[in-house]
Amino acid sequence: QYIEQQPFWYTLTPPVLPQDTNQMDNFWFNTQRGYCEHYAGAVAVILRSVGIPAHIIIGYQGGAWNPVAQYLTIQQKNAHA
Repeated sequence: QYIEQQPFWYTLTPPVLPQDTNQMDNFWFNTQRGYCEHYAGAVAVILRSVGIPAHIIIGYQGGAWNPVAQYLTIQQKNAHA
């Protein structure tokens, strides 16, 4: 309900979270702007807080297949959590 009631935004250019504070609290209660890693981390914290084991998987999704050379080109823009 909290996420539905607050102005959360998905963005690839979120504000920088200070290094000397609890970054997840800062995301949840202050910036409310982030990308897949922020949201994946937030869900993991919620699940763990109620006793459900959770972890974050980070990798790449998608890419561009080159049918002539038979390889997949993966770029940083394909990173996902």
